[in-house]
Amino acid sequence: MPIEIVDTEHRRYWISPDDPVPSVQRVQTVVRARLIDELTQSAPRGPVKLGSEHREMVARAAADGLVGLLGAPLRLFPDLDIQSYHPEMTIRVGGFLPRRLVAEVPQQAAFPSSFEPAPWIEVALHRRPTVLAGRTVAVSGSGTVPVANATVSMLNLWRTPPPANVDPNTVAEPPLIVSLSPGLYFDRGSASTVLNSIDLTPVVADDKELRAKVAAGGTRLRLSDAINLGSGSWVQVDADQAERREALRIDSVEAGSDPSHPATVVLSYPCRLSHEDGTRVARVLPQAPGPPNSLAVDATEHDVCVLATALAGLGAAQTVEISDAVHPFPEYHEVHSFVVTSDGEGFYRLPPLSRVARVRLRADDGMVQTDPLDLSPDYEQPVNRNDLVFD
Repeated sequence: MPIEIVDTEHRRYWISPDDPVPSVQRVQTVVRARLIDELTQSAPRGPVKLGSEHREMVARAAADGLVGLLGAPLRLFPDLDIQSYHPEMTIRVGGFLPRRLVAEVPQQAAFPSSFEPAPWIEVALHRRPTVLAGRTVAVSGSGTVPVANATVSMLNLWRTPPPANVDPNTVAEPPLIVSLSPGLYFDRGSASTVLNSIDLTPVVADDKELRAKVAAGGTRLRLSDAINLGSGSWVQVDADQAERREALRIDSVEAGSDPSHPATVVLSYPCRLSHEDGTRVARVLPQAPGPPNSLAVDATEHDVCVLATALAGLGAAQTVEISDAVHPFPEYHEVHSFVVTSDGEGFYRLPPLSRVARVRLRADDGMVQTDPLDLSPDYEQPVNRNDLVFD
């Protein structure tokens, strides 16, 4: 820039200003998003923690669920004039499942002369699951007595609270929902995702042992041997513990010349749960899948509940296969329906529940049914206790 002369009362100054910094070299918003609670459609109330693996990006959160990524566009997207970019942001909000947001900054032919941030994104957060539990009881005098072996089932669900001026019965949905263990490994869209019942058959006399503890999110398993293992093999880790069991696909095997020696296998995706050393690892063979059921609502990584258009073959199934047209291989989960039987003392416990604002329950002892019970789960509580009473 040209030299400027500034005269004061006693002095004259010659100033040589720096050239103005191009806007694309300045730190600015490059990704913008608004977080909402999928049940209430309002901003979440919990504390927000954001992260980005890109060292040149800074994640920021503001009021009313507004979040974004900041950085200098020229440093972040040097070839934006010939290609698009897909920055990622991790989102953690108290009371909600974590989310991984992948935005798109589209190609811009005029870059670096000008820059437009990624279009606004609305991110629907999913509540952490809760459990509905309680007792089936019958009125007896001035108190109650337990009713054993009663069937407790979900009759209807509402994904969002019914408006005050609408009869809830007119907007009630059938309970086409199942609970998964563990939660989803990938985002799954309703456009192509299919759920099938399936059996994972353990291979006799081909068990392994986990030789080192693996944390949730780990991608490598140290096993007692690599016999019959290769890319595409499936193993069931913690095979003896229903609540910790998960089926994982092997991407590659790092073994020596003798497969009977301890070896490390690399997983196709991170394990969802932690597993202690010494646990049994079973090699399993997926069998022919059952009838297909389409996903009704988009699901995201970590989701414990999924909603389908039908539940053919899933009512009595122990395992579900979930696949789509996006990912190259399926994922397998323990599957649980929202129908249980109370024990000898009348206690019942439904599987973990999420993604619904209201449910209707009823108990049936084979001769009499309770009145339907409508309740709105309190997701801030790990367990919601409600008794179902036979008059």
